[in-house]
Amino acid sequence: MKKIFLLLTVVAGMALTSCEGDQGPQGNPGPDSAVYELTGVNFVSPSYGIFYTFPQQIRGTDHVLVYRLSDVDNGADVWQLLPQNYFFTDGTRDFSYNFDFTQYDSNVYLDGNDLSSVTDQYRLNQVLRFVIVPGSFAKTLNTKNYTEVTKALKLTDADFKKASAKALK
Repeated sequence: MKKIFLLLTVVAGMALTSCEGDQGPQGNPGPDSAVYELTGVNFVSPSYGIFYTFPQQIRGTDHVLVYRLSDVDNGADVWQLLPQNYFFTDGTRDFSYNFDFTQYDSNVYLDGNDLSSVTDQYRLNQVLRFVIVPGSFAKTLNTKNYTEVTKALKLTDADFKKASAKALK
């Protein structure tokens, strides 16, 4: 009896693992990302924000990552993922870079109590990179690490399409 049960279990296991259901959409299994770079971004009064319209609509499941060029270290760009907070020496928040997005556009802005006191180094001539990543693929990435993201997506600096944004009013 035990041999018959074992045989039935093996046959059932093989049958279940060999079944094929709906495979979903076929095509390129790799990530389908889009990348854009905005240079010369100025966060100025009254909104201290910019508005960027994506060249094409993104899927509702896509993730939008926004990185800001925060420094250059020994010739290498240092990119930081938004949101990004800056603090006074006493530990209270001075200001933050933040963003929101829809399937059509993104709004990147400064948030804080006295944005007019934020130095030009942090407000003017900023460089932003938008990386649009398919939702299922984004779950496998360490999005805080710009180098890991670009490596996983097989991106180089040349892949970023230069774009322009408009200041919010």
